Parts: sequence; structure tokens; C-alpha cells
Amino acid sequence: MGSGEAFGPPFQGHTDKVAYIAILPDGNHIASASADKTIWVWDIGTGEASGAIIQGHSSTVCSVAISSDGNHIMSGSDDKTVQVWDMETGKGLGVPLHGHTDAVCSVAILPDGNHIISGSHDKTIWLWDAETREAFGIPLQEHTDCVQSIATHWMDITSYLVQMTRSTGCGI
Repeated sequence: MGSGEAFGPPFQGHTDKVAYIAILPDGNHIASASADKTIWVWDIGTGEASGAIIQGHSSTVCSVAISSDGNHIMSGSDDKTVQVWDMETGKGLGVPLHGHTDAVCSVAILPDGNHIISGSHDKTIWLWDAETREAFGIPLQEHTDCVQSIATHWMDITSYLVQMTRSTGCGI
């Protein structure tokens, strides 16, 4: 590392643009979200696909987030939904989360694993209960443009800092 050179061949499998990648907690795998409506998990060392190809969104998958235990993937899509997936089987867990009225550009899971946050082209941020799949309170609606990115940071046992940034779209 540090040479600026690729450390291996490119990962190949998606049939359209890759919109987002996330590193799994084990540090040995990444998940990629694509305009081909799929999520792939890759072994960083070999460049090979690892596990099931995750399919179920009806449009571009714009964002993925990984649970801290590495067992679940959350995804946001141009189909206006957030979905939770089992990492091992690639199957959706429960029904997709509906509430956004436009593409979901960003998803994050809070460190406690109990809440999912999503940001959208509809200029809102939703907080979801990961277990019940219900919205927690009302969406934050003060943004004047697309909520392109969400990041979480553990502050203490009861509060979180959520960073939101403004942009014009998913960029694909």
C-alpha cells in the first residue's frame, strides 16, 4: 500500500455502474451497490464474490450500510425503499421500509443496531426502528435539497451525532 498502484485486479460482476461501497466490520470484505439493482459482497483478498448476490430492489441501489456484527446489510434505492438483508443468505428480512417519496440516496445504522437512518432526494431524513420496521417519530424535513449522505458517530450511551450533507443527486 502507499504506492498508488492497484493491489489486485478489479472486481467484476456488476452489469452496470457501482453507486456505493461499504467495508464490512471484518475488514476482509466489501459490499457494492449498483445501478444493476443488485448488491454483491466481495472478498478483498481474492477479488471474488462471496455469498449470495442480493436482489430485490426494482431500481438502482444507491447506498449500503453494514450492521456492526456484520450479519445484515441495509440498502437504499431509487425505488424509494430501504431494505434489510441477511448477509449469509442474501434474503430480505421483513418488508421494505416505505415512507420516502423519492430515491433513497443514503442509509446508515446506528451503532446500537436498533435504528436505521435514511436520507432521500425527497429532502427528508427518516429514523426507523430496525426491529419493528416502523418510522420513529416524524421525518426531518428542513433540508432544501437532496440528503445525499448520512454518517453516524457514537457520542455516548444515549445520543448520536448525525451528519447530513446537501447535494444534487446520487451521482449516477
